[in-house]
Amino acid sequence: MEKEKTFKEESAKTKIFIVLSMTFLIVVPITFLFGIYFFGIAGIFNILGIQYDSIWSLFWFGVFFFILDTFADIVKMAFILLLDRLSIANAGTIFVIHFLVIWSLLSLLNLLMDSITITINAQLIAAAIIALIEVAFNKINKKPKQIE
Repeated sequence: MEKEKTFKEESAKTKIFIVLSMTFLIVVPITFLFGIYFFGIAGIFNILGIQYDSIWSLFWFGVFFFILDTFADIVKMAFILLLDRLSIANAGTIFVIHFLVIWSLLSLLNLLMDSITITINAQLIAAAIIALIEVAFNKINKKPKQIE
């Protein structure tokens, strides 16, 4: 029975193949997810008539929104857990939390980026659409309480 080779003992071709395969397995799904995210934002912007100077400004808006929303998810989850502890977490309050945080992100990015102009009505509608999508995909799965 042969002993398995370690990565150091592999040939150069095998090492390159392994590294490229792992890179491919990581980069492709991330690119796919960001592409869906980017074209979703582009679609919402097109429907709402939001003005942007170039596709690059839309790209950077998407990148900044994605990064900020990742950090904002921590805030959203903290509020949801707090409301859940207080037994007042329902679909309406969770939607309001998502809506307010997303609206603040859209307002912040509108303020910081001169290349994109988002009216207040478009901010409210976009925040409501994004919050509705997030709430739909992030349902709270509560286990029924057992009575002992």
